[in-house]
Amino acid sequence: MTNEIDWLGTCGQEKGGAIVRILMFGWEFPPRVSGGLGTACEGMTRALVQMGHEIVFVLPGSERLETASHVRLVPSGTVDLPPDAPPADPALSICAIDSPLRPYLNDTQYETLMQGGAFPRNSYLATPGGYGATLLAEVVRYGQAGGEIASRETFDVIHGHDWMSIPAGLAARQRSGRPFVLHIHALEVDRSGERGDRQIFDLERQGMEEADAVIVVSFYTRNAVIHRYRIDPGKVFVVHNAVRRSEGLTAYRPQKVAGEKIVLFLGRITFQKGPDYFIEAARLVLQEMPETTFVMAGSGDMMPRMVERGAELGLGSRF
Repeated sequence: MTNEIDWLGTCGQEKGGAIVRILMFGWEFPPRVSGGLGTACEGMTRALVQMGHEIVFVLPGSERLETASHVRLVPSGTVDLPPDAPPADPALSICAIDSPLRPYLNDTQYETLMQGGAFPRNSYLATPGGYGATLLAEVVRYGQAGGEIASRETFDVIHGHDWMSIPAGLAARQRSGRPFVLHIHALEVDRSGERGDRQIFDLERQGMEEADAVIVVSFYTRNAVIHRYRIDPGKVFVVHNAVRRSEGLTAYRPQKVAGEKIVLFLGRITFQKGPDYFIEAARLVLQEMPETTFVMAGSGDMMPRMVERGAELGLGSRF
């Protein structure tokens, strides 16, 4: 996250070397991780805290979390504290807003959760009548709650991750007048293809149009933001996700035979990550390089289909 960290460091220098306090909105954080966003947020916040900055991370979900060493959980009840409540003591505190929002939910899955009673409706915090009737309504409610948190916190900049955080980030900026940075890890067209939810697409565009700056994780995403969403290129910045190589070597101790060719797919085995393309590419490569081994590591809703497709193509011995 070098570019963002450098930018925040510059912000601190402009403030005379003072600590920069960040109000951050996200929807997953270790140990609650469904994909890469939570891991990215953990690494990002750890690096910023090491630089001396302070972060309040707002997260949906009221269950108790055992979090990373640089995090101190602020219980969900903290949201109901009076405006004169003492500020959180550590450099990174997490406020959990009571909400059933979860990573990678779509409207149908959200309605199924509500009908199944997994999250009984209540009148906690924001809107009368409890949780939103639809996924988007709940995202708006989460945003209202985020605005309430912003009204009692002291911060220099607002940082939101992906579309679920947009109403919260905009509400916080309206309350505080502080700049809003929207961090795009994936777009609706990445998650769902051309038949994605138009309301989410429109919310993404609104968020990027109104944000003071937009961070994206690749030049591919930057191109989509500029050309598909018509966002000013001057405020769209690429910050690649980082990898701690030393941790991976320690944990997995990979070994490779000299001369062996291994191709790895590591991620969620779901539409957004294109595992079907990986299978088809493996078929083509093996026609020219039959000793290549392909490894698919992860889990997801497309996994059974990928196993079946690999068998259909006769790739089992090399996959």
